[in-house]
Amino acid sequence: MEEEKYILVVAPSGLYLDRTIKKIINGLNAEVADVEAGIKKNPEIVEALNNMDDVYTKDTIDMGLILSNLPRSKIKSLWEASVKNCLESLANSKKSLKILSMHLMYNCKKRNEFYSVVNAQSLTLEKRDVKLSPSAIIVLIDDIYDVYEKLRGILEGTHLRDYAFRQLKGLSVAENALRISQWKIQNLIELLYWRYFETILAENLAHQFGLEKRYFVFAVKQGKEALRNLVANPGALDIYLSHPVRDARKLKNKIGSWPAFTSEVEELQTLFIQHSVSLLCPTAIDELRFNQNEQDSTYTGILDSRWPSTESKSPEDLLYVPFENNTDLNYTSFFKLEYYDKGKEALVPLPDESIGENLKTIHSNILQVLINTIEKQIASRDFLLVNYSKGVLVYRPYYFTDPRFSFSSGVDKEVKLWDDIIRIGEKKYIAFVHFENDVEEMLNEKFKLEINEELNTKKSREILAELADSLQLVMTSDFPNISKEITRTLLEEGKLVDTPEIFETQVIPPNIKTQIERSYSNFLKPMKAEYLKKLLINSVKSEELTAVWIVSDFNDLKKEIPSITSFLSIGDPKGNGWEKNVDKLLSNGLLHQFGIDL
Repeated sequence: MEEEKYILVVAPSGLYLDRTIKKIINGLNAEVADVEAGIKKNPEIVEALNNMDDVYTKDTIDMGLILSNLPRSKIKSLWEASVKNCLESLANSKKSLKILSMHLMYNCKKRNEFYSVVNAQSLTLEKRDVKLSPSAIIVLIDDIYDVYEKLRGILEGTHLRDYAFRQLKGLSVAENALRISQWKIQNLIELLYWRYFETILAENLAHQFGLEKRYFVFAVKQGKEALRNLVANPGALDIYLSHPVRDARKLKNKIGSWPAFTSEVEELQTLFIQHSVSLLCPTAIDELRFNQNEQDSTYTGILDSRWPSTESKSPEDLLYVPFENNTDLNYTSFFKLEYYDKGKEALVPLPDESIGENLKTIHSNILQVLINTIEKQIASRDFLLVNYSKGVLVYRPYYFTDPRFSFSSGVDKEVKLWDDIIRIGEKKYIAFVHFENDVEEMLNEKFKLEINEELNTKKSREILAELADSLQLVMTSDFPNISKEITRTLLEEGKLVDTPEIFETQVIPPNIKTQIERSYSNFLKPMKAEYLKKLLINSVKSEELTAVWIVSDFNDLKKEIPSITSFLSIGDPKGNGWEKNVDKLLSNGLLHQFGIDL
């Protein structure tokens, strides 16, 4: 039986899925079949709906109406019939690229319930001598603020009036506004979980079809070529791009413009796509940007600017389809307090003079509930991307407004997850890209003298122990039984002294002792490189699948894109030879501050 394949593209509601797919297939020889479009065309629909209370025609029917009025059992039979018709249409098509699109989760606002009628067996069609089944599963997602705006007519229509009738009677304008804030946030949390369940259902389908290597979660505010690359080229690499986020936003809020770091991150996507590498960018979803009052850290209800992915690209270059009437893609005033005006049957902004300090505090506490939910989903979503990508590119993990000698929290967790995945037997590479000035600032911070002698003594012991570990590791090639006590003594004394502390655990023949002392200086540069590498790769255990690039600036990095691409694909080359400059990066002067003289 001949095998034919199609790509399954799914999304929660509120993305304009049909228009997004048109952007994906533009210029490609593609056939698209949409399940929900098939359901709406089913002649049974009008009859089924007219058996309810109202009279409908096919011109007035949409999915919201169908889901609100028909029971799950009927939706299930309509879904199965539509899927069968869609697959037959794809099977009969001669086009080289075939796409089946649908929503995996349905929402009935009338009964306030989520459910799914998806049956994996129905997604395969066997017809005569042809078997049609999915070759990849793609989940499209977007920020909840955009989704809310596109679904506002549904969320704030009869459902808002019903809520007002039940919950807002007899309340003051201020109490009314707080209830509306809670109601709005509850809707946003539902959208978060709708998106989450859509990805989980799609992941389950990927397991059932054995498509773990072809399961992609893709945010629509990325450049469309990244997804088109994955669709058109089965061998293309999808690589998770891990980088700091919060410090760039802090700088934006401080100086009024985004730092060059953000444009670098956006340009990386364009540079790598030229080598058939699609970078999966965490900032294509950017929801955790709640402005805080500088005095008391309460949330003001203002959203800071989103990561500039929509600003750095033209609308034609993005998969994102904006809401037609939206003039503020940052949704700056999205959480401004509003109250329900019964006469207008609409939400009306609460005047600033009506917003006292107590009201601001309560509103901030309400927002915290949403913030907590967003934070949990960020971790879950980004970890999912790390899990299913074919590799990880860590970009400038020491980029901070205030230098630190640890990776940013998010990058640290993503790198550790990669390490856990590798240690259970999977094989995928991770490349670390650092700028020289980032490394310099990190080392200056790590080797900075503390405020008192006791802290300096403690820090000196810690650094000496870390260097002794690195020296032991590089000397083991020539001296397999060398101990950490010996390497520590070499660093402290420059030679092996005959002290009980050293020789209690190991008896060293005189000739070996002489060889160690004579060759010790040859290992100092490799020791520095080993020590620094641990800092550059976050001390991951699976070093054999890592590589490091240290470059002077972004223009220097551009020259290295082919070699980084090669490493992420085949594991070679393992960096750009930064080790030869290690004496410049980790100078003896830094070590001397803590009494370590090499």
